[in-house]
This record gives sequence, C-alpha cells and structure tokens, in this order.
Amino acid sequence: MLRELFYFTLMLILSYVECETIHLTKISSLYVPSSYSGTGTPLFSLGSGSAEQLAYDPGSKFVYVVGSSKINVIDINDVENPRLIYHKVIGDFDPTDVEFCGDHVFVTLDDNQDRERGWVVVFKTFDPNSKVCFGIFQTQNKPGPKLLNKEV
Repeated sequence: MLRELFYFTLMLILSYVECETIHLTKISSLYVPSSYSGTGTPLFSLGSGSAEQLAYDPGSKFVYVVGSSKINVIDINDVENPRLIYHKVIGDFDPTDVEFCGDHVFVTLDDNQDRERGWVVVFKTFDPNSKVCFGIFQTQNKPGPKLLNKEV
C-alpha cells in the first residue's frame, strides 16, 4: 500500500512539473590517440580504450586522461581549442583509473603480464614549463586496484 501511494504521489508531482527543451551546442572536439608510432606520430583506432577515465584540475584547467597504456594531459584553458600537450606511455600496464588531488595525480595500473598484480602511481601535476609529469611514488597492490576513491 505504501509503495503504491509513493508511486501515485511521484506521478502526480511529475505531471505538474514543466520541462523545457534542453539544447546542447557543440563547443569543440579532441580525439585522444590510441597509441603512438616509433617516431611519435599519434595513431587513432576506434574502440581501443584510449580514454577510459579522466580527472580535471580546475586550477590549471588540465584534464588527465588514462587508457591504452598511457596517460595524456589535455589543456582546456581555451575550451574552443583543447590541446593534447603531453603523453606518457606506461609500457605493459593498463591504467584503470585516475584522480586529481592538490598537486598530485593518482593512477591505478593493472599489470598486463600478471593480472593479479597492480600498482598505484602518484605523479606531480603536469608542469607546462618543463613539459614533464614526474612520478614520485608507487606501491604494489594485490589484486590490482580498479578504482580510486578520493574520499578515503
């Protein structure tokens, strides 16, 4: 009885709520490479998982994107012209999550050779002057971490 009353009340409320049409306007697009050639040329492949997770740094307006064994840094200071300004290939590891906190970027990695072994790697945020994102700490976890929770 209580459930039916709840649904009836919900339907009554929704019937009186006016909904306006929402219009979305495309501002820009940026394609994230799935890999890079030996000479550094970006390569693109549909469905390659090149952008699995992302984290946003509101101070620098950089977006950290992980996927396809690499970390990418995207500058969105000019949202109409986003730019891929840095990438770091991680080797035989698969990034599963990324989080931003303070001056650090935290990335979880699955080891592609041993799926039971994983890593959490901590990087200093990207420095546009030196064009480097330094790894400062890493720890091994078992089993491999999948997601980070910045509330912990």
